Amino acid sequence: MIYHEGALSTVSGNSFFWETPPYNRFTEFTEGKNKRLLVLKSVLAEHAIPFTPVVISGNTHLIAGSGSIKTSHNAAGGRQEIVLISHYDCAQGSPGANDNAASVFMLVDAAIKLKKNNSPFRIIFTDKEEILPGAGIKSQGSYSLGLGLREAGFSNALFFIFDACGTGDTLVISTLADTLLKGGAGESAARTKKAFSILRERALAACERTQQGRYILMPTPFSDDAGFLRAALAAQTITVLPAEEARAFAALARSNPLNVLALINRQQQIKRDKLIVPQTWQNFNGPHDTRDLLTTNHFADVVRFILALFG
Repeated sequence: MIYHEGALSTVSGNSFFWETPPYNRFTEFTEGKNKRLLVLKSVLAEHAIPFTPVVISGNTHLIAGSGSIKTSHNAAGGRQEIVLISHYDCAQGSPGANDNAASVFMLVDAAIKLKKNNSPFRIIFTDKEEILPGAGIKSQGSYSLGLGLREAGFSNALFFIFDACGTGDTLVISTLADTLLKGGAGESAARTKKAFSILRERALAACERTQQGRYILMPTPFSDDAGFLRAALAAQTITVLPAEEARAFAALARSNPLNVLALINRQQQIKRDKLIVPQTWQNFNGPHDTRDLLTTNHFADVVRFILALFG
């Protein structure tokens, strides 16, 4: 998730949890930035999850799937299926445990369960979600990937992005796209808004079935949804926060639109002296984003939500 380094916070962990597959490979995955792709491939192979590396604009994405994907066609034509997305890269100098190793392993966990039940699925582990300060959104790996998916006929797929889902007990359904699309006119804007509406409806239905009220709608920092949106694809970002942090920032977002703009505009961040950025987000992209900050007792809740997206 694109954000900035912050300070340490304290949450709970469970050493026994890290001995359970696929999470037993988690530490190895986060030990070195250049090992992540190699370890991810090894984990997928270990659990017999088929995958294909796809190189686009110098970025290596892994497309994993099992079984034949059933597609439906709406009036606009094209494939419509659920596609789960999580970026495996991390910022330089950060272990990237929450941003975004936790979500990667949750998707692998979900894939193992879906495969066991002979349920078809498609997951894309993306490269270069993390971009350098000042770099344009078109340099993000999801932008060129999004263009490729459109050309392949996936314009109508239901894209769900999982980013920083490892710390906290409250599922957050991002509404940042609502702010960016507000006031947009024309056929393209209307189509994108409708696509987000469909994604939101499905996400909320899955929440109702699995989260027992522990979810909230509010703006979040950009993830791979930035590149997808620039490529004219709607993608719903899902993240997780501790309940107190989620409620506090949701209140700030409602109180003043500039608090929302500060998530995507560095100058606005500087101006918003009273902006209380959730501590969990402050830990991104720095040395504090370690395994010790993850709340493993809530990982299963996210995995249940992922499975519920499939109905």
